[in-house]
Amino acid sequence: DSIADQAEDVAQFLVMRRLKAPATLEKLLRDSVNKNIDAFWDVVKIINKLDALEEASFGGVEAEKVRTLTSQIAFKEHEADVIKGAFLKELFNIADDLSTAEFYLWNYHIEHINKISHLSEKLAMRIDTLVAIKS
Repeated sequence: DSIADQAEDVAQFLVMRRLKAPATLEKLLRDSVNKNIDAFWDVVKIINKLDALEEASFGGVEAEKVRTLTSQIAFKEHEADVIKGAFLKELFNIADDLSTAEFYLWNYHIEHINKISHLSEKLAMRIDTLVAIKS
């Protein structure tokens, strides 16, 4: 539920004030959104495996698939952090060209977009821990 809440918060904030991304931020913003969405869809795959995990007593091939997906999510979350760092670096480089409100809002957006991959990783790790305990 926290992942859905986070996505809703980002969407609501974007609707409140339309912002046009400066050209130097467009690709980084797109990359950030895509990486966070990728991490989310990977955790959905893990959730969809819960029934199969239960049937396999949280072991075997299904457990290994969950461990693999968890590692992939952790790596995607790291990549999202790297993209966020590049975004923030560029944001500070162009700060003089932005109003204070625009600067704040772009900083807010990238932080909150990035939380989607953090929350996805957190959920994946919890399920992975459950699998480790049960197997």
